[in-house]
Parts: sequence; structure tokens; C-alpha cells
Amino acid sequence: MDPETLTTIWSDIDRLKSKPTLKSCNTNNLFCGSCKGMKIRTREGMVCSECGLMDSIYIDESAEWTSGVSDDGRVNDPSRCMIPTANHELFSESWGKNTMISTKNASTYENKRMAKINFHNSMNHRDRSLFHAYKDIDEACRDLPGSILKDAKTFYKKFNGSKLTRGAVRSGIKANCVLYACRIAQVPRTTKDIAVMFGIQSKDISRTTQLFTETVQNESTDKNYVTKPFNVMQRLLNSFDVSREERYACNKMCGQLEECVDLMSKSPNSVATAIIYTVFQNKVSKTEISEKCSVSIPTLNKILVIVKRHLEDKM
Repeated sequence: MDPETLTTIWSDIDRLKSKPTLKSCNTNNLFCGSCKGMKIRTREGMVCSECGLMDSIYIDESAEWTSGVSDDGRVNDPSRCMIPTANHELFSESWGKNTMISTKNASTYENKRMAKINFHNSMNHRDRSLFHAYKDIDEACRDLPGSILKDAKTFYKKFNGSKLTRGAVRSGIKANCVLYACRIAQVPRTTKDIAVMFGIQSKDISRTTQLFTETVQNESTDKNYVTKPFNVMQRLLNSFDVSREERYACNKMCGQLEECVDLMSKSPNSVATAIIYTVFQNKVSKTEISEKCSVSIPTLNKILVIVKRHLEDKM
């Protein structure tokens, strides 16, 4: 073996056996550049413990804790991350970025009361108004799905950003938000049903409908949603002991009465009640069916006459 080849082999071996060099750690952030003293972290910044020199600009490596506040104002488990938990679809950008008092574990009455006061004081006036409005919607519409409530809250936030209302008008706007959210989700509710949920009169909803549709103009409000007796039939039948044949007969009669002109001005709830009474054939009394379906007996008698006359004309 020639000397050059041997030298090359040994040089390769030395290169492979050489230990990796350790990179020097940057200690400029830990030691003072003037006196080489140890820096300490204070509220004002990094301060030298020897000469008192302060660095106004430094990288904060402390933990970032979000408040973990949810839409209902309760503090969930906080997360150590830089991503804010604010819900910009329902609240402003400042939502969820304040200091919260957690009451998740066992807390005293004073602690819970202090947390509630702190939560209300940490909100701005717009978020506070939206929070109470959303709370009213949740309490009034507990039986509706969560997706409908979210759509209703989105409608209300869009309206609240353009108009300022109070009193009965504000209650009517909340009810209209829920009414249109139900129509979009194809879970029909009549104006009377929504009025009962919010504890207001039906006229409070009707007289604010135009104001709501003009302010919240989109594809959802521009469509003409028509609630038919068939849409409310299944919900009304759940209050009775109905067989499969009777349920089918009610749905079939709904289709037969769609072309009746005299019934177009009647509410879907009252027409569906008359159909149920006709199919049951005195199985239940008028008093019982009027109480369960929330339809008065005189109204039921008037619609029964129209239904009977229309079915006789078709035969």
C-alpha cells in the first residue's frame, strides 16, 4: 500500500472519530453586557443585579395562559397557548381576553359572587348587551337544537350592530331571530309558538318583522318561507297515542287540503288540529284536543266546517 493511500485512510479515520464541537450558548440575555452581572426579570424588564442596567427590549419566555371563557361566560379549563378563545362570530374581538376568576372547583358563595362581578366588569358595553340577549334566547328556547340558537344569535348580533332597540321591540327582534333560524333549519315554529317561548304577544313579533328583515338582509331573509300544516303535524301528534295508520291518514289529508283556498288564511297549527280531530273520529274530545294543541274550540269548529265541505266537494 502506497503512503498516500495510507495517509488518506488515516485522515478519514481521524475525521470520523473527531468529537462534535459544542456550539457556544448565547449568554447575552442572561448576563449584563457592561459588568457581566446576572440579569433578573422584573415587571419593568431585564435588570442587572450588579449595576442596575435595565434592558427595555427582551423576549418574554413566560407561559401564556388564555382565560378559557366560553360563550356562556363560564371559565373552562385554560390552555397554555397563544391562540385566543374569543368567539368573533357572536362577540367583539376583546371577548375572552380578560382576567377571569375560576369557579370550576368547590368555591364559596363570596368567591362565586366576586367572579360574577369581575366577569361583568371585564366586558365592554356591547359585549355585555349581547351576553344578556344570548342568555334570554337560551332560556326561552331550551327545547330547540343548538344550531338554531347559534343562527339566531348570529342574526341578533348583525341586527344589534345596526339598530338600537329597547323594551318590547327588542323582545320582538329576539323572537324574529329565532323564528327565521327555525325556518332555515326546517324546524318550523309558528309566531304564536315563539311568542309563548318568550312570554310576549304575537303582535310584538309581527310589528317588528319588517324592521328585522330590512336590517338583516341576506339570502335567508329574502326567501318566502311558508309553514304548512304538514310541517307542524308530527309535533302535534306526539301529544297523542297515535297508531301508524292514523299518522299516515293525517299526512295524507294534509296533502288533500293544500289546494283549499279557504284554509290558506288559517294558521297551520289550527288546520293541523282540525285534521287530527277528523282522523281520530271522536277518539278524543274537543276540549282535550284544544288544550293539547293550543287551539280554541270555536276556531276548531270553524275549520272543521271548511275541511268537511272541501272533502265533500272533492269526492
